Amino acid sequence: FCDRCNRLRVTADGKIRSCLLSGGVLDLVAALRSPLGEEERAKLLMELLRTSADAKPPVYELQREGSIPMRQLGG
Repeated sequence: FCDRCNRLRVTADGKIRSCLLSGGVLDLVAALRSPLGEEERAKLLMELLRTSADAKPPVYELQREGSIPMRQLGG
């Protein structure tokens, strides 16, 4: 399943999760609220999405220390 996953998830508090269970978390809200111009903001958002996609683990770690239970994620 994981090797075919191409999803990024946005949480209710404006974070991008690269994996539902064990991926990196980046702050989308800060990028959207930045005082940049339209073109610079678009570049920042594209870089944020690329970084998040690159952080996708090849296989999720269900029991990883510090991972958030799925019932808290709403996934």
